[in-house]
Amino acid sequence: MKIRLLAVGLGVVAGMLVVAGCGDDDDDGTATTAGASGASGAAGVQSADEWVAQADAICKEADSEGRAATEQFLSDTGLQPGESPTDADLEELVDQITVPNIQGQIDDIRALAPPEGQEEQAQEFLDQAQSDLDEVEADPSLITGSPFDQTTKLAEDLGLRSCAQ
Repeated sequence: MKIRLLAVGLGVVAGMLVVAGCGDDDDDGTATTAGASGASGAAGVQSADEWVAQADAICKEADSEGRAATEQFLSDTGLQPGESPTDADLEELVDQITVPNIQGQIDDIRALAPPEGQEEQAQEFLDQAQSDLDEVEADPSLITGSPFDQTTKLAEDLGLRSCAQ
């Protein structure tokens, strides 16, 4: 759930949710949706590979939704390429798109049964993601930095790809 922001501007604002959405363009063939993952995963123990596939599918789907919402937001605000968003626009983007998008990912991944033997590692990843998100929600200007670096490292350690982008 890493947010890599290079600078404030249209390209960055558009890119914010690309990364904030935690997705990538790799197609791993997983057709699991966030809702279905959360509903089915919590029922029992699953392998690490199953958990990673389901969690990454959640992040990939949220990324797609986040990109579309960000594009619509940019269109609605009338920002032009190279134009920096106002503090109010940035705060609105974070409050209305970024925070709900990432919170949904955290909630859906929490609903999955963590892989046996990696319960503590999965919990640490999700707790760090929540902590980072809470900080961004309290101070939207943090989004112009790299507030999810620790979360990204923990995601990578678990073998997550889409959620580590």
